Amino acid sequence: MKERKFSFHVQGGISLILLVFVVLSLLSFACLSIVSALSDLRQSRRFEERTAAYYRAYSQAQEYLYELYEEGENSDEVMTKVFPVDEDENLILQYRLSGGSVELIGERIEHIGPEEPDTSLSVMGGQGD
Repeated sequence: MKERKFSFHVQGGISLILLVFVVLSLLSFACLSIVSALSDLRQSRRFEERTAAYYRAYSQAQEYLYELYEEGENSDEVMTKVFPVDEDENLILQYRLSGGSVELIGERIEHIGPEEPDTSLSVMGGQGD
């Protein structure tokens, strides 16, 4: 009786499957990179808008204090003035007018928006935008 030998020859199938797997992996990583970059861009723009709003309010506050200095009024009591930064925050200045000068006692940001932070996560343009 003759023994039959079975041999398994792989000619091009495994390399094609491996190539498809590598291309799909690279494509999925490219999509994840694009989504991450867009999320970072949106967050950077929000931060830029918030920072610009803060410095606009701070500039208004400095102009207000300069006008008080120009008027030269005297009052030894501590006064408070509120400058809106955006719908969620105010810049609060505490100052004193004494001896023809304006003494800045303190400044702080007050959060006036909703108590709970936004924890939504936008994935591919979902509802969290």
